[in-house]
Amino acid sequence: MTSRGGTGDEHATARTGINTLMGLADRDYARQQPRRGAAYGAPSLPPVTKWLIIINVAVFILDQIFASQGIGYIVTINPGPPPQTTGMPLLETWGHFSTQLAFVHGQVWRFITFQFLHANFDHILFNMIGLYFFGPVVERSFRSGKTFLAYYLCCGICGAALYLFLNMLGSMGVPLPGFLNTSILTPLVGASAGIFGILIGAAFVAGNATMLIMMVIPTTVRMGAYLLLALAFFNLVIGGKNAGGDAAHIGGAIAGFILIRHPHFLEDFFHIFGPPKPRKNKPARSGSPSASTDTPTLKERQRVDDILAKVSRQGLQSLTAEERAFLEAQSRKEGNPLQ
Repeated sequence: MTSRGGTGDEHATARTGINTLMGLADRDYARQQPRRGAAYGAPSLPPVTKWLIIINVAVFILDQIFASQGIGYIVTINPGPPPQTTGMPLLETWGHFSTQLAFVHGQVWRFITFQFLHANFDHILFNMIGLYFFGPVVERSFRSGKTFLAYYLCCGICGAALYLFLNMLGSMGVPLPGFLNTSILTPLVGASAGIFGILIGAAFVAGNATMLIMMVIPTTVRMGAYLLLALAFFNLVIGGKNAGGDAAHIGGAIAGFILIRHPHFLEDFFHIFGPPKPRKNKPARSGSPSASTDTPTLKERQRVDDILAKVSRQGLQSLTAEERAFLEAQSRKEGNPLQ
């Protein structure tokens, strides 16, 4: 997550990202059967994580092409005096988030679009590294890719919302640490609010797995996630470089902490675009479970959550044979078999 603003070097884009790698491949719950025709042990991304990476990279490349052709706008990021401006390529101009545009002007789509924009190569590189390594374990912990997508987008939205809240308080002159007194025109771009939400989700579902901070320091995912969150909070409080970006990181992490424990909050996320069309029930086959047994009950969903919490605390090896069978059966009901 990157915000543009300030004076001196802060006017240039500050590079930030989750500079981490995690070693999940050697964990039992992260192993996958190789696909036919693929090399044994080759990593396979679940669909939503894969498409999020593809879309982010495609948008970045397209915007770089626009920038190389001089297609973009000069955007005011601080009215001054003296006024400060910056050049933005086309997609970043249309999609970046700022308090002025998203809140004052009511351009609410920017709560979504800013999540797919990045300021430079380093920015997108580290965010996609985080998504590549942490996204799959979190996506597979949900019963559907649609729920995971709602989780990711909600974390990004909450990151922008916390940034907006702190920016509004800071612009009103409230002199408290953590309040952002930068211009309400300051642009915010980047996927790392959603990535921080995924990181906190990974700390819940695979907290004992190993990750490398700065690609060097080994620690557990749980410890690393909360250490990175603490660093973001510290930088926000002291008003350090890219404090606005860290405000979004914290907002995404808070959303991730809540939603990974209460995924039922996400069930109606996409209903803002209209209620889903009712499905026609197919007649049950002879000898097969009735339609009513194909949909998990609230009690079954609660038990799934309890089992996943147990995996987070004690590892997959702690599950009984009955718990494993129940988890696999519930996954098949949702059409998302465990891998």
